Amino acid sequence: MNAPRIKLCGLTRREDIDLCADYGAYMLGFVTEYPSPVPWNLTAQAAKALVRAVPARVNTCVVTSGGVEKTVRLIEYVAPAFVQLHGRETPGDTARVAAAAPGVKVIKAIYPDTLAAAGEYAAAGVWALLFDPRSPENAALGGEADFAGYAALRRAVNVPVILAGGITPENIAAAARTGAPILDVMSGVESSPGIKDKMKTARLFAALKAGAPG
Repeated sequence: MNAPRIKLCGLTRREDIDLCADYGAYMLGFVTEYPSPVPWNLTAQAAKALVRAVPARVNTCVVTSGGVEKTVRLIEYVAPAFVQLHGRETPGDTARVAAAAPGVKVIKAIYPDTLAAAGEYAAAGVWALLFDPRSPENAALGGEADFAGYAALRRAVNVPVILAGGITPENIAAAARTGAPILDVMSGVESSPGIKDKMKTARLFAALKAGAPG
């Protein structure tokens, strides 16, 4: 079993891009024009400027929701490598985004109340699914890790499944042992919403290296 790669999400500042990239993040996530009030939300213009500042060795991901047409326009404008659909998109909506933006890899968030439809989402042209124990309606709240829910989703589909929600330096080794190919971390390495903490980020990667498989 290989050690998972790390997606650090909710970036809002140029200096945090450098911090996260230097520690070895695989992907950086930018919450952009999200339709609910969350503290990490960026305008399309701000997201585009930050995405352009990301080193070429690190992948970029726009995290958004709010309709197929809006999402496709946002992808075209910001030009990330990935888009994460993090709302109440249907499998049909997800397939339409994937078809309209073939150069961008699609990640679709799945919640405990949408697990039953996971197979339909997996068949919608996604690159991966992401398990989030929160729902879009409480996206501003801190998550609580749910390894059992993640395992249920992973058993149900044949596409990669990213683990998100409540991952911290204290539990990242346990999260890695779920076999998730990518771990999505946001508030677990923040000093305040949207502000990454250097010491927490260092501890996260050190704990992963010390305790993860592979």
